[in-house]
Formats: sequence, C-alpha cells, structure tokens
Amino acid sequence: MRGESNYGGEAVSQLEHALQAADLAEQSDSPPSLIVAALLHDIGHLLHDLPEDAPDAGTDDVHEVRAARWLETRFPSSVVAPVALHVAAKRCLVAIRPEYLSNLSPPSQLSLKLQGGEVSGAHVAIVGGGIVGLAHAWSAAERGHRVTLFERNQPATGASIRNFGMIWPVGQPQGERFETALLSRERWIQFATSSGLWLNECGSIHLAHRDDEWAVLEEFHECAKQNGITTELLMPDEVVRRTPAANRSQLRGGLFSPYELGVNPRAAIPTLTHWLVEQHAVTLRSPETVLSVERIPHPESRLTLRTNRNVELQCDRVVVCGGDDLRTLFPETFAAAPLRLCKLQMLKTVPQPKAWSIGTHLASGLTLRHYENFSACPSLPALKQRIAAETPELDRFGIHVMAAQNDAGEIVLGDSHEYDDAIAPFDQSSVDDLILRELRGVIELPDWTIAERWHGIYTKSTQGPVFEAEPLPGAYTVTATSGAGMTLAFGLAERAWMRWPQLT
Repeated sequence: MRGESNYGGEAVSQLEHALQAADLAEQSDSPPSLIVAALLHDIGHLLHDLPEDAPDAGTDDVHEVRAARWLETRFPSSVVAPVALHVAAKRCLVAIRPEYLSNLSPPSQLSLKLQGGEVSGAHVAIVGGGIVGLAHAWSAAERGHRVTLFERNQPATGASIRNFGMIWPVGQPQGERFETALLSRERWIQFATSSGLWLNECGSIHLAHRDDEWAVLEEFHECAKQNGITTELLMPDEVVRRTPAANRSQLRGGLFSPYELGVNPRAAIPTLTHWLVEQHAVTLRSPETVLSVERIPHPESRLTLRTNRNVELQCDRVVVCGGDDLRTLFPETFAAAPLRLCKLQMLKTVPQPKAWSIGTHLASGLTLRHYENFSACPSLPALKQRIAAETPELDRFGIHVMAAQNDAGEIVLGDSHEYDDAIAPFDQSSVDDLILRELRGVIELPDWTIAERWHGIYTKSTQGPVFEAEPLPGAYTVTATSGAGMTLAFGLAERAWMRWPQLT
C-alpha cells in the first residue's frame, strides 16, 4: 500500500500523517468536511509516479493540485477547497507569523522552498464591508494575498446587520445554489469555532396550518429525498416536541430541515471584521469611501484606487461588493445591470422570559410562495391562488412570516417585500400589523412585546442569485445577493476565487 510509504523524509508514513491531521482537526471541533479535508489533504502525494526522493532532486509534485482534481469529482467543494489551498496556507503562515517557519521540520522547509517559499502576495482591495465583502476578504487572505478592506460607514450599517441572522440553505433551489449554501454553512461553523461567535445549529421547521401547505411540504420532502437531501416530515405532536412556539390550533404538521444556522448579525459582522484583521492580517480602512478605480498603463499595469482621504492605492485586483459603491464607481455597469431594490420591514421582541427557547427557526406556509426551492411542487400554484383570493393584502406587501431567536433570547420577526417605485422612506405601521397578525396565527410566544422595528433595503438580481461583472480587467463586482447574503456569501466568494484567474 502506498499509504504505508514514508512521508517525505519524516518519521511517519503517509497514512499516519493523514490520521494525525484528521485527529487534530477533530480535537479542534472542526466541521466534518474539514476533518475529511485534513484526512485527505496530502493524497496528491499518492497520485503520481515520481520517485520518493523527488524533493531532494528539486521537483515539486504539486500534490495540492493533483489532490483537488481527484477529489472534485468525489467530494463537495467544502472538502476540496481546503485541500486545494493548504499549500498556499502554509506559505501565507510563514509570511505573517515568523515563528511558524522555525517550527517546520527540515523536510517541510524543503518542500516550502519548492512550493515557492513564503507568499509575498498580490494586493487585493475589497470595497464594501458587509457580509459579501467580508467573505471575499477572507477567501483572498486564505490564498495568501495582502487584503485591504474599504467600508464607507463605521461600522457597516446596511442589509448585512438588518436581517434575521438565518443561514438558510433550505430556501435555495436544489443543485449548485444549495451546494453553495452548504459550503457557506461549513465556513460559518469554521469561523464561529475560531472566533467564539455565538452560532446556533438549530435547523428549521416550516409549519403547515392548511391542507395545501401540507401538500406542498409532502411534495418537497419527496423531491429532496430523491436528491439526497435530508428533511423530515413531522406530525403535529412531533412539531410541538421540537418547538414550543408552534400554534397547535389547526396545525397539520411541519417539515424539519437540519441545515439551518442562527447567528446574531449585529454581532457577527463586527466580529468577522475584527477576526479578519487579527487572524488574517486584513487591513481595514473605515470609514473611507472609494471614489474611483482605474487601470492606468504603466510597467506593472495595475489597478489604481483613490479614496476620499486622498489615498491612492495600487492593486492587483479590486472586488466591489456594495450596491452603492457599484453605482458610484461603475455607473454604466450599474445602469445596465438586471437589478431592482427591495425594502423589508422587521420587528424584534424583548428577551423571552425564563430562558424560553423557540427551538428552531420557524417559517409559515406563506413562505412556501416566496422561496424558489418550492417552485417545482405541483400543489404550489393552488396555494398561491388561495392566498391571493383570501388575503390579497399579503401579496401587495410581499408578506411571508418567519421567526428566529438570537443569543439574547429576543425573537426576530418578519417580513415584508416592496420593490422599486413602491419603496417609501417611511415605514407603515399597517405592514407591521399584518406581519404580526399572520405570525400570531402560526406561532405562540410568552411575550409579544415589541422592542424594536426597522427596515432594510437590499439589491436583488433578476437573473440569478448574484450579479457579477468585470467592468475593468481585474476589477470585479459581486453584489445583489437578493436577501440571501448571510446564506450564500461565503460559498459564492469561495467559488469566485476558484473560478477567477489566479493572482501571482
């Protein structure tokens, strides 16, 4: 067995090294995908016919590339990406932590030299400090690049902090978008484990209080099962055991999904920002507004970025992740983009008494008509027709109701959806009343006292889950995650950096 062969001059075999790495990952409470990645990170050494002393002869076996190519047809990207990046991670650690090099064994120092030595890193500028910008900053830093993050506000005040704090894979269509959401989920767990951020692996329940809602859930469950996605149909008594918040009156049942996570976005965004600065050497410039991005011909042909603080920065890549920044930096791209604005209204209760817990994220039957993942269910059109006939006011304001509990015990409630010309700067109390009316029909809370009300505005792409463009060579825009930024951003960033040309 090749796994019993010597591990590059070390006192262990290839198999022993793999098991040691997986054991360390497990001891660090890493997510399952990262434990598998640790186990398989050096499998590329077993996928070539080079002699064992190839490093001594000055030959790099590019094992991380061989491994990624072999794994990508067998494992999800949450396993493949760490394996593909582990050599770059070593080169980056040597660059930012001088003590790391002295702790490497002689064979590992030799391989480091063959792999290119410490990373000097391309310079990447990220414009926008919301969840999409932070996700791209993390992915860039992991690849050994020097990252400068620009945020016009201090702290970020946009849609990234004005949401439920739900990481919501169940809302994404099965296929690539669902897989992207799962990759994001794994990275949320990785970040929370490293930073100490509160994260609740709570799952979710879609509640059914009407027969047509139950029919859609049954159809979705069967479709999910055929695609290898875990969901569970719950009878009313099982729903009540999972969540004390379910309104028992006329409850038909529910659909449980195990994939959903909960974070407090008001804490998550500043914590992520601080963590990137402290752990990944990201340079934060905030508050600071980028005024222009240009590619000016000169010997290195780099991008030139200018800010309102009279700063001029030379970059190898710029990623614009805010809708307002896209509008000002690349107005022609913004004007031609398939974008629309969406306003939502939300509420939050006081902390619930006596450490009362909602159990899982909750969504009502109204939600079934909002998320694209349910569109293939044959019973959905009839459900939509019934809602439109019985409660047209809900369609008028795009109301579907959900509830999530944060680490303070507060229940975040919502929400509505108004688009483009219908958006007014003033919130309507009647919309809040409709949201609360519908919520009281499907959930029960010990204390409905409302502590806060707010609205958020986000950009929605009409042609997919996100809008991406390259207005200038090497300058990318990634925005308009359509209200799913918390769910998709980490995965979208990883896929983008794996797809874009490699920086050297």
